Amino acid sequence: MAQTFVSDINPPFSQEMRKALVDLFEMRWGEDNPELLGEDQLEYKRLCRDDSPDFILNMPGYYGFFTYSLFWGRVSSYSTCS
Repeated sequence: MAQTFVSDINPPFSQEMRKALVDLFEMRWGEDNPELLGEDQLEYKRLCRDDSPDFILNMPGYYGFFTYSLFWGRVSSYSTCS
């Protein structure tokens, strides 16, 4: 079975939510995004780094959403192959 969850996010953020979103950005994309080149890399850093004055979470009109899926099941029997 599976279930997908969707959550909307927008300011003002609690300290806990802000930290969770910063951590999510870092887990998903890291400090740098190697898929981007040149000016796009600079724009990414400007918008997605917590230490940037233009950090996207500081923008009062910011709106975002995220999805995640949860899968679960039951194993009826388990055997090992020799």
